[in-house]
Amino acid sequence: MTLEMSRWIQRLFWAFVMIAGAVFGGFNYSWWHQREILRREGVATEGQVTAVSHSSWGRSNTSTVTFRYSDTGGRDHLSREFVPGASRIPGQAIHVIYLPADPDAVAIDDREAPMPDSHFQTGMLIGGGVALLAAVMIALDVRRRSY
Repeated sequence: MTLEMSRWIQRLFWAFVMIAGAVFGGFNYSWWHQREILRREGVATEGQVTAVSHSSWGRSNTSTVTFRYSDTGGRDHLSREFVPGASRIPGQAIHVIYLPADPDAVAIDDREAPMPDSHFQTGMLIGGGVALLAAVMIALDVRRRSY
């Protein structure tokens, strides 16, 4: 492998890391922003758990909760949400918040499934920091090559 090829592989690696960091940070921003909109403009209603599946990664337990709820027009909706560390059972009543303009934009109420904003803000910072670090590494490599 030539030195030139090695540098291209290094740049490609840092480009991949930059894109992955930006995507990770972007997803966390999107989730946080959606929760903020629901808090501000959402309508609270009661839903019912229809199914629960559990998964665990190391010490972290996560449930995927499928639930049904009705909007103010009486139309039924079905949704699914990841809920960390929560124990739910089918048939259980839960509080949900949805947007009247888009009833499919829904989340389990924070009182039911507490996920602190710091969780998403940390994800945004980590993703942005990793993307920035990778961009600096690429810029330093390109600058070093221009001399």
